[in-house]
Parts: sequence; C-alpha cells; structure tokens
Amino acid sequence: MKAPAVRKRASKPAPAVQEDPAPIGHNGAPASIEIDLPLPTSTNRIWRRGHSRRTGNTWTYLSKSYQTWKMKAGAALKAQHPKLPAKIVGPFDVHLVITKAKRFKLDLDNRIKSAVDFCVQSGLIEDDKFQNRVVVEWGKAPMGARLTLTAAETVD
Repeated sequence: MKAPAVRKRASKPAPAVQEDPAPIGHNGAPASIEIDLPLPTSTNRIWRRGHSRRTGNTWTYLSKSYQTWKMKAGAALKAQHPKLPAKIVGPFDVHLVITKAKRFKLDLDNRIKSAVDFCVQSGLIEDDKFQNRVVVEWGKAPMGARLTLTAAETVD
C-alpha cells in the first residue's frame, strides 16, 4: 500500500529586516539635520544703511550680497532635502564647519548669524533664541560651510 500524499505547506517568506527608524528629536523632528551651504555672509555685511541727501533720512536694509547668499542657500537646501525636514521645536545645538581654505581670510565667529537666521527663515528651527550650544570650527565643507542642527535635551 502506498503512503498517502502529504501536502507541503508553502513556506512563509523570511521576514524583511527592518532598519531602525531615524532617531527622533524631542518634538518628533529628526534628531539632526545636516546641510552643506555656500560660505555664509559675514555678520558685518548683512545690513547696509542708506541716506537721503535731500531729506537727511537714513534707513537700514539687507545687503545685496546677503540676499544673494540666502537664495543660493535656499537652492542648496532644496537640492539636498527636496522634502523639508520636520522643524526642530525648542532647544537645539548648532555645529558649523567653515572650509579651511578661508582660514586666514575671515573671522570664524562672523558666519554664525547668517546661517542660523537662514534656518529660522527656512522653517528648520522654530526660533534662534532656543540655541542651546554653538560650535564653530574650521574643517572640510564642500560648498564653504556645513551646518548641523541637533535637537537638544529639554531642561526642566
């Protein structure tokens, strides 16, 4: 007598290996955002003053070089992050690396304001008043500057 045919069960596919999701900051935003930017405009070059000879009035306005830099920085952000990362709300840390090629030609500390104000304008951070720590250093930055924003621990 022949043994009855045994039906083989279809084997289950191996479970897909799930990668760990990106670390999440304190508000659901990514724990860090990294952007390569053109060399930020110096704080000394952001604002210009105008003067009317006829009326004697003066006014303050954004310089052409700063406006141009903001447009280039916006294009760089869009190219690197087509979908804007979630906004970091609350405290955050800033790490700004400026290219070594300009080491003896400019002041390192004058480049912070342009970069951080751009992040506020672009919606990457809520407000620059929530800066917890700022680190600025010389290093490798392909476009002139590399900016990293990291959600900081909330302090109670």
